[in-house]
Amino acid sequence: AIAMNIAIRYPKYVNKLILVRPAWTHEPMSKEVQTAYTSLADALQHQNKTMFLESEGWKIVNQTTDYTRNTFLHTFEEPINVKEWQKFNILPFKTPYNSSVELENLDVYTSIIACRNDFVHPYEYAEYYHKHLKNSVLVEIPSKDIDSKKHREMMNHEIYKAIKKYFYVLLSCFIILFNCFFPLFIQWSCTTNCRDCFT
Repeated sequence: AIAMNIAIRYPKYVNKLILVRPAWTHEPMSKEVQTAYTSLADALQHQNKTMFLESEGWKIVNQTTDYTRNTFLHTFEEPINVKEWQKFNILPFKTPYNSSVELENLDVYTSIIACRNDFVHPYEYAEYYHKHLKNSVLVEIPSKDIDSKKHREMMNHEIYKAIKKYFYVLLSCFIILFNCFFPLFIQWSCTTNCRDCFT
């Protein structure tokens, strides 16, 4: 969401995007996800996992996958989430931009990595971005519930591939700039040092 917001607001500063399991579109998260996170926030505020397990939000989460259930429950073991519980009451209702038209006006190469059967990061969101971003590629990886090892390996591979391609572009630019300015720097340095020798 943050990357998308920045790309839309400051397109001239963005050359490439990597969207990994996107959780937002131009609309807030689904009502089910909002309910789950609202219940989670209330329970985290009181530091009471049982409260969450008895909530409407847990009834929804409990119908998803082992990975999703474990992720929500593990939140209680992370001090930063307990401390910043308010974010779970805020983020699901926010949107990073206002319309799909803003995506269609964006001309930046985008790698979209997503998996199916993901409660918070629906595969349909990845398809939405692939549809509206004209210069995009969609890569489907297995969900963590099906094959967590392959999920991690494929995700790392796709991210590395995208970064590697962009890294070579940056490296080429650096080499060009270096070849242009290094001789000037040497000339300036020699002139300055020689002047110092004679003063």
